[in-house]
Amino acid sequence: MYSIVQPFLLHAVTSVHAGSGSEIGLVDLPIQREKHTGFPKIESSSLKGALRYHMTLSANGNKDEEKKLELIFGGEKGDDNNTVASATALSDARILLFPVKSMRGVFAWVTCPQV
Repeated sequence: MYSIVQPFLLHAVTSVHAGSGSEIGLVDLPIQREKHTGFPKIESSSLKGALRYHMTLSANGNKDEEKKLELIFGGEKGDDNNTVASATALSDARILLFPVKSMRGVFAWVTCPQV
């Protein structure tokens, strides 16, 4: 379906909280987690929406730029006259490295085979 595949790495400089909606329980806004491992993740729809939003802001009302964004991300949700499908597909953002306290410095990046 898609002919070009590129890795897309994110480096969180500050805390990230991708919420999974509201639940009735001890935590008001739980984070998104993988079902099988319980590791935190960011769903692809959240990533795609955030990318589209920030790229739309940078277009500054330029009609040519907005048309390009429409071709890349597809038509606006709820626009029945627009049937342009998205030209990009993202997968969920999964954790690769995690910072932990270290005796040699402030922190160290760790990973495991389970990741």
